[in-house]
Amino acid sequence: MEQVLNNAYVNIDFHPEKKVISCIWKTSPTSSELHEAMHKELEYVRKHKTGRLFFDPTHLGAVSPEDQAWLFGTFIQEVVGAAGSCKIANVVPNDIFTKMSLDEVLKEGPDTAFQFFDDKEKAMNWLAN
Repeated sequence: MEQVLNNAYVNIDFHPEKKVISCIWKTSPTSSELHEAMHKELEYVRKHKTGRLFFDPTHLGAVSPEDQAWLFGTFIQEVVGAAGSCKIANVVPNDIFTKMSLDEVLKEGPDTAFQFFDDKEKAMNWLAN
């Protein structure tokens, strides 16, 4: 495992054996912190040509409509452009507002797949296949 970013609000790691980038939110970020973390993640998507992403949004909090639009309209599209596809596994967040925010962002398409899981191991196994 290779650490990509670890600070007060997020921990991002790259798992080379599965070609998965994991993003675990520690607290609710500001909009600029969210963008910073996702740009760092995009660097690894481009470097390793992988669109396999794991997110644990348990402590993410609600995402603003503007950031929701950016995540779907820019971030996910850039992942697809760099890796050819995007496969995202999420741990089911406890907070209903976080879940609703993610439902707005995660829209399946021909090059994208999304799934919610109740634990990290199931999510990582789904991503590896």
